[in-house]
Amino acid sequence: MKVNLSVFFRSAAGEEHFLFQCLNRDRAEDDFKFVFTNPSSGIGATFQVSADRYGQEDLIRPVPEITYHPSGSLFFKLPLKGHPDEYRNPQRKDFKRTPLDSIGSWEGFLVYRVHRYDLCRKKAASNRMLLEIDPDWFDGTAFEARFFLGLKSCPTPIESDSILVQRVSTISLRLDLLLMFKKISTTGFRAQLGNSSASVFSRNNVVEVIPHVGKERAVRS
Repeated sequence: MKVNLSVFFRSAAGEEHFLFQCLNRDRAEDDFKFVFTNPSSGIGATFQVSADRYGQEDLIRPVPEITYHPSGSLFFKLPLKGHPDEYRNPQRKDFKRTPLDSIGSWEGFLVYRVHRYDLCRKKAASNRMLLEIDPDWFDGTAFEARFFLGLKSCPTPIESDSILVQRVSTISLRLDLLLMFKKISTTGFRAQLGNSSASVFSRNNVVEVIPHVGKERAVRS
């Protein structure tokens, strides 16, 4: 099933913001790609080897991708025009998560922390989805979205006062994507500059891979 879906949210200010793009690239079996930036909007990203340090081994790319392949391999893909694609396994070389055709109950794999709404932008998208969440919830406060994959037969977790849930059922014939939203108190992160004692505070948005140790599951319904 081939899919190219861009997901947006509407803020309390009435503005629509780009959250992420999901592509399913294979007609025969699931093979996902997730993108959180859009070069035509002037937004790129930095791949940090260490979350709390900027170093010479970090890579700046206009459209970094996170790919989840049928075998269970999950990579940061770091393409740059005129250069070979570079891949980084967020856990260790040759490590594999649950193969996509073996995923059953909800399994977490990404967390996206949005500190700045103005960095969530995309000029146009032909196939788009607007989250069914009250715009007043997106009031400018930083939030995180956790990404889960699970069978279509999995029940949708019940929302609470602090956690909102959105299910995306159009990315696969077998699997659905579950998004769990909650407000966070952090407004950014501090990172050391190389091997020096100096540091900077960044309000950039952050995408992290949830480490795979057994299974991380969504809140039970």
